[in-house]
Formats: sequence, C-alpha cells, structure tokens
Amino acid sequence: MSKIDIYYSYGNHIRMIAEKIKNNLTCDILEIKPKVPYSSDYQTVVDETEDNLQIRETSEIEDINVNIPLYDTVILGTPVWWGIAAWPVDTFVKNNNFDGKTVIPFCTSASSGLGESGQLLAKEAGTGNWVEGHRFSSNPSSSDIKSFTDSLK
Repeated sequence: MSKIDIYYSYGNHIRMIAEKIKNNLTCDILEIKPKVPYSSDYQTVVDETEDNLQIRETSEIEDINVNIPLYDTVILGTPVWWGIAAWPVDTFVKNNNFDGKTVIPFCTSASSGLGESGQLLAKEAGTGNWVEGHRFSSNPSSSDIKSFTDSLK
C-alpha cells in the first residue's frame, strides 16, 4: 500500500513526528504551509485568532503539488488548537478529494486530546475512510512513534 504523510507544524513538534513516520514507513511526505505565516510568538497567534472565526475559516495555504489518487493511505498531522485541527489542515482537507483513501489523523496537544478533530476533518472532507487518529504528547519518544507506525503496516 502506498502512503503519504501530510502535515502542518506550527512549531517543530508535528514536523519531528512526521519525519519519523516517514522514515519508519518509508513513505512520501509533504508539508502544508500557510500563505501568510503565523507569528513565531505563540501568544500573538492566540490574541489574533482566538476570537476571530474569519481567520479560521479563510486560512489560505501555499499550493501543494500532491496527487492524492496515487496513495491508498493519507497520514495527516496537525497541532490541536482550541480543541480542533489547525486551520491550515482544515483548508487542505476542504481542497482535496479523499474518495477511496484511508485517512489517519495524528496530532500533538499540550493539554487536550484529539477530541473531535478527526471527525470534523472527515465532515469537511466529505470523502474518504477516516479512522480514529492518534494523539502524541508534545515530545513523544521514538518508541511511541514506532508503536504508532507499526500499527499502520
């Protein structure tokens, strides 16, 4: 089965996990990037977006050259913000067709679990077989990541 690991990382937590997933599964990897990067100061991001639903709903991302039909499985990484997937991931999901694909979300969160993130992304996508995702701590061990990837083989 062909797999691709697609992720958005505000800091480096998701990126680090995504790289280890790529190495463990020997799969392709792509990063989702917002057209306008968020501030590197987390509190500024919180202040600018917490009460501004328009920012959440209109988060534009850079064009990604990905041919989803080439893959059987999409492993989708996101931080959890305010109990939901980060907005660039939401935008990516809305813009792609996951028909016939198994989609496995994973996240990091300092305080909350995956929550409804996976179900909300599945609803936004409208296509694909979305399975229960996995929450990692902000700094998971290599063995935790390996356990996750071993379950995907």
